[in-house]
Amino acid sequence: MSRPKITIVLVTYKRPDGLNRTLESIFRQTRQADELIVCDDASEDKTEEVVAKWKMRIPKLRYIKNETNLGMPGNLNNGISMATGDLIINLHDADCYFPELLEKAEALLLENEKIGLVFWAFTENYLADRGLQKITNGRDFFRKHYAGQTSSKIWGTCMVRGEAIRKLMPFDERFNAWADVDMWMRICLDWDVGYLSEPLAELFKEEGQFRFWNWEKTLLIQSMFFLNILRHFEGEIQRKALAKQLSVQRILWWRFMLARIKHREWRKLFQGPRYFVKYHRMPELVRLQEPLYS
Repeated sequence: MSRPKITIVLVTYKRPDGLNRTLESIFRQTRQADELIVCDDASEDKTEEVVAKWKMRIPKLRYIKNETNLGMPGNLNNGISMATGDLIINLHDADCYFPELLEKAEALLLENEKIGLVFWAFTENYLADRGLQKITNGRDFFRKHYAGQTSSKIWGTCMVRGEAIRKLMPFDERFNAWADVDMWMRICLDWDVGYLSEPLAELFKEEGQFRFWNWEKTLLIQSMFFLNILRHFEGEIQRKALAKQLSVQRILWWRFMLARIKHREWRKLFQGPRYFVKYHRMPELVRLQEPLYS
């Protein structure tokens, strides 16, 4: 069998120094990508200069600069639509990737043709017992690691089979910076999930929208969990999974209220009662599925 073609889609926005570190880590890969697409979401800084420097060392680098800011999912959709690889790995600017990442992710995908997605540990979490197996049936992975949960064990970067992701495109822009997690949940419907337990990347730590807590963000992420429960389950199993997710959402409201008191965040505390109803009832996308949920 001929070696598959690997495409890296690297999304970036106003992080020239971080992008420089990421491109250096890509340059040092033991298995070089066959195509590297840098998707610049209309940065107004030195991003283009950084890319020009690395293009001299990485001839297969292709630079795409959006005319207007599309946001993360729009930028990623644009990049993947141009990818020609059999295997596509989406990476983030400022994160650093260990030299063996592409080689080991490719090897696991080639080991089992049923794997549609491979993700890996980071320096921050590889020592933790995460309850993850090397290969897990996708629907079992969703049941164990997504249904009834509040966060994703798959971070925003992973390697996927081109045929899997192209069938499910686009990333759903309703979910903003978390649209990639929704995509991984959807891939679990028809494909197995592979996991590399050794640390293969170091995350860039930044405060901002992604890490900053607020009432609306949590509801948005929870709506993504509810939507994918509807996709993955049917009948009585679906009803029970939805009820469990609603219980998780209700607990979040009480936990957040107590946390606001602990941290003396009075303004956010006073916002809490306004969100009581939203956190204590099924999202509209579920309630519209009559008559099963009445």
